[in-house]
Amino acid sequence: MRKKTEHKRNQFLEIGKELFFEKGYINVSVKEICDKLGTTTGSFYFLFPSKEKLLEELFIESLKKVWDKGEKIAESKKDLKSKITSFLSESLDYVMQERELIQFYKSVLEENGVGAKTVADIRKIHSQKQEENLYKLFEIHEEDINHSPNRFYDLAKYIILILEYKQSEIVNKIISEEKINKAKEVNFLRETIEGMMKL
Repeated sequence: MRKKTEHKRNQFLEIGKELFFEKGYINVSVKEICDKLGTTTGSFYFLFPSKEKLLEELFIESLKKVWDKGEKIAESKKDLKSKITSFLSESLDYVMQERELIQFYKSVLEENGVGAKTVADIRKIHSQKQEENLYKLFEIHEEDINHSPNRFYDLAKYIILILEYKQSEIVNKIISEEKINKAKEVNFLRETIEGMMKL
C-alpha cells in the first residue's frame, strides 16, 4: 500500500474510532466519518468495503500487538514458567491499557446488529491466534510438559478460555472502577495453569 493511501486509511481508522467512542458504533454513519475528515464517501469505500470492515480493522490493528508479543514470548530463550508468566501478564496488560477500546467492544456486542457479529468474529480470531501462540510455546517445551503432544492444542484452548474469563472479570472491575492487582491476577492464573500442566 502506498504511503499516501496508508495515511488516508489510518486517518479513517482514527476518526472512526473517535466517533464510535463518542456516539456508539450504531449511531455513526460512513458519511459522518467522511464529513469529519473532509473527504468523500468514495474515498472511504475505496479503502473499506463497509463500516463493518473499518470496525474490524480497528480492532485487528490493536490486537496485532498482542499476537506479535505472544509469538515473541513463545520463541524467546526464557524457561517455560517465565514464558507462561509473561504471556499472562501481556494479555492482562492489554485489557488494562486498552480499557476504552474494550468497553467499546462490549457496547457494540450489546447493540446486537451487524457490528456485534463483526466483533464476535474478531473475538474468535483473537482466541485462535492466542491458542496458536500457546501451542507453539508448548511444542518448544515439549519435554517440560507432562502431557502428550497430541493434547497440546486442547490444553492451549482450555487455558485461553480461563484467560478470557479472567479478562472479562477485569473489564467489569474497570467499568465499576474497582482497584485491580495485576500481580495477584497473574499469579492466580499462573498457579491454575501450572496445576493443569502438572509443572
